[in-house]
Amino acid sequence: MVPLSALVRTEWVTGPDLLPHFNGFPRRRSTATRQPATAPAMRSPRWRRSATELLPPGYTFAWSGLAFEEKKSGGTSMIAFLFGLIIVFLVLAAQYES
Repeated sequence: MVPLSALVRTEWVTGPDLLPHFNGFPRRRSTATRQPATAPAMRSPRWRRSATELLPPGYTFAWSGLAFEEKKSGGTSMIAFLFGLIIVFLVLAAQYES
Protein backbone atom coordinates (compact mmCIF):
# COMPACT_ATOMS: atom_id res chain seq x y z
CA MET A 1 0.00 0.00 0.00
CA VAL A 2 1.31 3.43 -0.98
CA PRO A 3 0.31 6.38 1.24
CA LEU A 4 -1.64 9.11 -0.53
CA SER A 5 0.79 11.75 0.76
CA ALA A 6 3.54 10.12 -1.34
CA LEU A 7 1.56 10.87 -4.52
CA VAL A 8 -0.19 14.20 -3.94
CA ARG A 9 0.27 17.35 -1.89
CA THR A 10 -2.67 19.41 -0.65
CA GLU A 11 -2.75 23.04 0.40
CA TRP A 12 -5.44 25.63 1.04
CA VAL A 13 -5.58 28.48 -1.49
CA THR A 14 -8.07 31.26 -2.18
CA GLY A 15 -9.50 32.02 -5.59
CA PRO A 16 -11.97 34.30 -7.30
CA ASP A 17 -15.67 34.11 -6.64
CA LEU A 18 -17.80 32.24 -9.12
CA LEU A 19 -18.57 34.50 -12.08
CA PRO A 20 -21.74 33.62 -14.00
CA HIS A 21 -21.46 33.58 -17.79
CA PHE A 22 -23.95 33.58 -20.66
CA ASN A 23 -22.83 32.85 -24.24
CA GLY A 24 -19.21 33.02 -23.10
CA PHE A 25 -19.49 36.54 -21.68
CA PRO A 26 -19.77 37.65 -18.06
CA ARG A 27 -23.41 38.31 -17.36
CA ARG A 28 -25.56 40.37 -15.09
CA ARG A 29 -29.04 39.01 -14.63
CA SER A 30 -32.13 41.16 -14.68
CA THR A 31 -35.65 39.85 -14.69
CA ALA A 32 -38.80 41.50 -15.98
CA THR A 33 -42.31 40.14 -16.18
CA ARG A 34 -45.18 41.29 -18.30
CA GLN A 35 -48.50 39.49 -18.09
CA PRO A 36 -50.45 37.97 -19.75
CA ALA A 37 -48.55 37.83 -23.06
CA THR A 38 -44.78 38.04 -23.41
CA ALA A 39 -44.59 38.12 -27.21
CA PRO A 40 -45.90 41.70 -27.59
CA ALA A 41 -43.57 42.84 -24.83
CA MET A 42 -40.60 41.17 -26.51
CA ARG A 43 -41.36 42.90 -29.80
CA SER A 44 -41.59 46.25 -28.08
CA PRO A 45 -38.72 48.61 -29.00
CA ARG A 46 -38.73 49.89 -25.42
CA TRP A 47 -36.63 46.90 -24.29
CA ARG A 48 -33.75 47.71 -26.62
CA ARG A 49 -34.01 51.45 -25.97
CA SER A 50 -34.02 50.89 -22.20
CA ALA A 51 -31.06 48.55 -22.46
CA THR A 52 -28.98 51.02 -24.46
CA GLU A 53 -29.84 53.84 -22.04
CA LEU A 54 -29.36 51.97 -18.77
CA LEU A 55 -26.52 49.56 -19.46
CA PRO A 56 -22.90 50.76 -19.41
CA PRO A 57 -20.98 50.90 -22.72
CA GLY A 58 -20.00 47.45 -23.97
CA TYR A 59 -23.05 45.73 -22.45
CA THR A 60 -25.90 44.28 -24.49
CA PHE A 61 -28.87 42.10 -23.65
CA ALA A 62 -30.18 38.74 -24.84
CA TRP A 63 -33.26 36.69 -24.12
CA SER A 64 -32.87 33.46 -22.17
CA GLY A 65 -35.08 30.73 -20.78
CA LEU A 66 -38.71 30.66 -21.89
CA ALA A 67 -38.45 34.04 -23.60
CA PHE A 68 -35.58 32.73 -25.74
CA GLU A 69 -37.53 29.60 -26.67
CA GLU A 70 -40.62 31.66 -27.50
CA LYS A 71 -38.63 34.01 -29.71
CA LYS A 72 -36.82 31.12 -31.41
CA SER A 73 -40.04 29.28 -32.22
CA GLY A 74 -41.58 32.43 -33.73
CA GLY A 75 -44.57 31.69 -35.92
CA THR A 76 -43.98 27.97 -36.38
CA SER A 77 -47.29 27.02 -34.78
CA MET A 78 -49.19 28.39 -37.78
CA ILE A 79 -47.02 26.37 -40.16
CA ALA A 80 -47.59 23.21 -38.09
CA PHE A 81 -51.35 23.85 -38.11
CA LEU A 82 -51.38 24.28 -41.91
CA PHE A 83 -49.40 21.07 -42.42
CA GLY A 84 -51.87 19.30 -40.13
CA LEU A 85 -54.79 20.50 -42.26
CA ILE A 86 -53.05 19.35 -45.44
CA ILE A 87 -52.40 15.89 -43.96
CA VAL A 88 -56.03 15.57 -42.84
CA PHE A 89 -57.20 16.58 -46.30
CA LEU A 90 -54.90 14.07 -48.00
CA VAL A 91 -55.92 11.24 -45.66
CA LEU A 92 -59.62 11.94 -46.22
CA ALA A 93 -59.10 12.24 -49.99
CA ALA A 94 -57.32 8.88 -50.05
CA GLN A 95 -60.03 7.29 -47.88
CA TYR A 96 -62.94 8.44 -50.00
CA GLU A 97 -61.27 8.16 -53.38
CA SER A 98 -63.61 5.44 -54.59
